Amino acid sequence: IFRITNVNSAEPPKDTDGDGLTEAEEEEHGTDPEKPDTDGDHLNDGDEIEYQTDPNNADTDGDGYGDGVEVMNGHDPLNK
Repeated sequence: IFRITNVNSAEPPKDTDGDGLTEAEEEEHGTDPEKPDTDGDHLNDGDEIEYQTDPNNADTDGDGYGDGVEVMNGHDPLNK
């Protein structure tokens, strides 16, 4: 009798909140690993990293419009 076991038993990196960032990446960026949208701007933290916006600041460019609103309306969240 032979037993086949999974030799690749290492667990994938954890992403508790499902925002696309691992716990290690959350720590690196200072975001909350239990909130998918740390700053509440309607862009999840993983998308913020992709768009190069600040996941800890709802209005990265300081123009009065949240990053999520700007992205959803086709505006640049990095340029006033």
